[in-house]
Amino acid sequence: MLLTEKNTTTVDRRIRRDFASGDLGRVHRKIETTFEHGQWWVSCRNCSCQFSVCDTNGPFDFEQVSGGDPLLCPDED
Repeated sequence: MLLTEKNTTTVDRRIRRDFASGDLGRVHRKIETTFEHGQWWVSCRNCSCQFSVCDTNGPFDFEQVSGGDPLLCPDED
């Protein structure tokens, strides 16, 4: 069984950590993670884009599956 197929708090925390530490996390800062249909998803609460969480040998990878308006996620630095 792949990690992305496990609905545990440990996997949820790792997904949040990996997302926040990557390039996507610098743009989409207000995220929500959900486990549905046997896999994990990350959604941005600002622009409503959604990412599928993919297993890799290192940090999780994220594939965008629905678009949002990136102007709703301005760089806050």
